[in-house]
Amino acid sequence: MMEAASYMSRSKIDSLGLNIAEMTFLTGGSSISKELTDWFVQTTGARLIQGYGLTETCGFCTVDYPDNPKHGSSGVVVSNMRMKV
Repeated sequence: MMEAASYMSRSKIDSLGLNIAEMTFLTGGSSISKELTDWFVQTTGARLIQGYGLTETCGFCTVDYPDNPKHGSSGVVVSNMRMKV
């Protein structure tokens, strides 16, 4: 992670001219460590939430709550979606 930390800094993000702090980013495919999640949020100021889906069927089937993300959770089933476990 130190390689990413040296490459990505708040000043570099600000130089892009985007208001990243008001964005929400979704991650999926595998779980993401709490350490990396915390680093991303502290560095960018943006929200990072996790979800679950299958590329061959749909994007995200479940998404964590953006306003109250819980690390390690892939969230709740999105509206108009049915799931069986």
